Amino acid sequence: MIQAFDLSYLSRARVWQAVDPFDGSARPTSIAIELLVPRGPRSEYALLGGSVHQDLTGILVRCPEDQGRWQESLVADGDEVRRGLPLEYREAVLREGSQAALEQSVRGAIAYDCAAHGSIGSSPALFGRLAAAIVTLLASPERAANEDYVRKLLEEARKA
Repeated sequence: MIQAFDLSYLSRARVWQAVDPFDGSARPTSIAIELLVPRGPRSEYALLGGSVHQDLTGILVRCPEDQGRWQESLVADGDEVRRGLPLEYREAVLREGSQAALEQSVRGAIAYDCAAHGSIGSSPALFGRLAAAIVTLLASPERAANEDYVRKLLEEARKA
């Protein structure tokens, strides 16, 4: 399932549940969030996806660093979006994902396994907020199915 959201202050988001954002293939127990947040003359951008693995524990980052340009992002122009998670964002993903997993009492491991970033508009802070949001949704499929709850979570992730 793919959901598109128009958020406050011209921000936009897409959420993929059990679907790969890049090729549309089925990805059971996975969620990916793409968020575009205009901030004056520039925009913040991030896409991060993760899945639950019951046979493992902890927080894992399994995204390659760079897999080339991605044309289908929410970014219209002004930034080049590339698939992958650069090293400078991984620490924030691990830190915020781990904290959220402790708070949510997640069973199994969360593996962050897909990402896209802007050459200019991405930041560790935004990737960290998405990492926490993904854990929250993966920990509770009931919340993930509630569009109002997902919108509220995206609005929180949008804030700096």
